[in-house]
Amino acid sequence: MERPCVKYWTELKKKGIEKGIEKGVQALVETCRDLQVSRADTLEKVKSKFEMDENVAEMYMKRFW
Repeated sequence: MERPCVKYWTELKKKGIEKGIEKGVQALVETCRDLQVSRADTLEKVKSKFEMDENVAEMYMKRFW
């Protein structure tokens, strides 16, 4: 059984990684928009750079585009 403090730090690390990915995707999408890259090309870049499947990348695109 995992000790509570280990579980706590594991959760914090996971949330930190998720937050970092979210911020990275947001920055990429905003940069692509500033450079007038199409939505479709931006979606492909998000999928490629962050190794995401279509559904997850599309979720971020809806949020940040």
